[in-house]
Amino acid sequence: MKTFAKILSLVLLVITTFAAAPVTKAASHSDDERTLQMRFLGRDYVTAGSALTAELTSTFDATAELTVENSTGKRFVETQFEVNEGFNLVKFNVAEIPAGIYFVKVKSDGKVQHLSFVVR
Repeated sequence: MKTFAKILSLVLLVITTFAAAPVTKAASHSDDERTLQMRFLGRDYVTAGSALTAELTSTFDATAELTVENSTGKRFVETQFEVNEGFNLVKFNVAEIPAGIYFVKVKSDGKVQHLSFVVR
């Protein structure tokens, strides 16, 4: 039960971070030009007990699905959030995630982005 509470707090942190996000708006695009890009700000590894920040850039507003899994497929985060056109910042608190390799997948409107990171 304690582990479930920790994972739930991580999910709430991710949702809160996404909800506060839009920074700029880009020009409107047609469906053919819709893009979704994601990159980590800084390093793609962190030490246990710290946080990792990713930038999600989108040319459209939509609902997105985010998952974080380890290398064996165990899912640590699974949530939906609103992506705003422009820049969206995502901060991952890895305080409760054990050391290992993790994979982030964001899927929105048929577009999918993948990143990986390491918790040391």
